[in-house]
Amino acid sequence: TTTTDSSGQYHFDVVAGDYRVRVVTDTVNSNRTGSNGSELAVQTYRTDGTSGSAVAVTNHVGGERPEEADAVANSGADSFADLANASGYEIQSVSSISVSSASISGLDFGFNFNTIVNTNDSGQGSLRQFILNSNLLANTNLEIENQTAGKDVSIFMISDGQAHAGLNTSYANLLTGTVGVDARAVVSLITSLPNISAPDTVIDGSTQTTFVGNSNPGTLGLGGAASATVGVGADGLAGTGDELTITAFARPELEI
Repeated sequence: TTTTDSSGQYHFDVVAGDYRVRVVTDTVNSNRTGSNGSELAVQTYRTDGTSGSAVAVTNHVGGERPEEADAVANSGADSFADLANASGYEIQSVSSISVSSASISGLDFGFNFNTIVNTNDSGQGSLRQFILNSNLLANTNLEIENQTAGKDVSIFMISDGQAHAGLNTSYANLLTGTVGVDARAVVSLITSLPNISAPDTVIDGSTQTTFVGNSNPGTLGLGGAASATVGVGADGLAGTGDELTITAFARPELEI
């Protein structure tokens, strides 16, 4: 076991052989103001070193099994299988490496505190945890790709079991319904979500559509029409052009 230094660097001195390097997720703290260790991160990046050098792995956003919690830290007496096979838990952030006579550098991991990767009520990668993280961590100098600077935006990436940027086909389909017909991520809450107390927090369900796709195509309302008028308008007369127009809306990829 080792701990990173203030710049995130770490090292192990080992003999030639095959190893696994693991990060225990709940030891990852944000560098944003307000961090107190209670925040929970989601893996967005790791590397693989089985070739003898570090190779980027970008399709494991959420870890090895996004629907499960990260396994506890090894007590010193646990096997890899003991931790990985515990009910409801998985070793989420782990890289395999093969060391010969040369050192391997650049075995990096990346995490953030905005990504939602499961429909769980609570815990790592849940909507509730995003809100808790956002309430805790300041937005100063926060920049999320393709989002307004300073806005703490939820990034929904709940797997449909298919390959997308950041996701892979080994992931379970966490959606309800049939993909391409009526599939959507259904977050079933056991208790109410916490109040949002931080300024500039944005919960944006459209990011699920952006990153995973239009899994629930079609529109709701108006019997399939794009728009319709209702009522009689200010003049009290039907058909005079001042009636309220309502439009159909896209079927959601996210339900809470």
